[in-house]
Amino acid sequence: MRISKITVQKKKKDRYHLFVEDEGTEQYIGSVGEEVLLKWNIHKGKMLSSTDLKRILEEEEKAKVFQVALTYLQYQMRTEQEVRNYLFKKEYEDTWIDEAITKLKKLRYIDDVEYARLFVSSRMRLSDKGPRFIREELKQKGIPEEIIEEAILQYDEEEQVKVASKFLRKKGKQKSNESYQMMKNRLLASLERKGFSKSIAIKAWEQSKLFFTKDEEWSALYKEGKKALNKWQRKYDGFELKQKIKQTLYRKGFQLEDIERYIEQVEKEVEENGEKI
Repeated sequence: MRISKITVQKKKKDRYHLFVEDEGTEQYIGSVGEEVLLKWNIHKGKMLSSTDLKRILEEEEKAKVFQVALTYLQYQMRTEQEVRNYLFKKEYEDTWIDEAITKLKKLRYIDDVEYARLFVSSRMRLSDKGPRFIREELKQKGIPEEIIEEAILQYDEEEQVKVASKFLRKKGKQKSNESYQMMKNRLLASLERKGFSKSIAIKAWEQSKLFFTKDEEWSALYKEGKKALNKWQRKYDGFELKQKIKQTLYRKGFQLEDIERYIEQVEKEVEENGEKI
């Protein structure tokens, strides 16, 4: 068969429609990009065997897979696994995907080492996430374990404490009915959920120097004490009622000395009303 006509696509000037003449009949056989056109020296009048045509169209399909991947990488870096998954969903052949990935890595369009390094650096500067959380994010993106561990080295203890302390200063506000100890436990637990180790969380807490005034602690205790009193006085009285209130407040992190003071105050208020606790 002979190439009878080559026309330029209207919307994509670097792509060409190919027509061949075979036994007196002209037919459209597909389109190719400029790279394939030049590589195969395709021009009007060129003779092609059926094997040549098959190889040309296969070459074009491979080029298409590469171009699709390149477009996917145009606006942000991607990991090898992300690109591979993207192409797989488009149902391209595995061998063509492998070839595209190999070419992209050679050209440094895909670089998992650099991706991991920049990803960790960005998370350090712009998020409140700890290294354990970041490790998991990179793992989900298909980054190999050894690359993750190398990249995470830049997130050293000093940086971790700095990021964790910033989070504590931002979120370290007492809830109206919360003891100092309960606030501390809540915030340290938040840091661990964000991927920081317990030791880093404690160091950040110590560095942040968050505290309650005595009035704030007493106000929180008084509110929780009232709730406990209203709850338990329906079932208990006397010594048992006081023990239930004490146990409730102690579990919430209040100091025994303050709890005893609260019980004494409640007893005094009740007695002034001519009642007994």
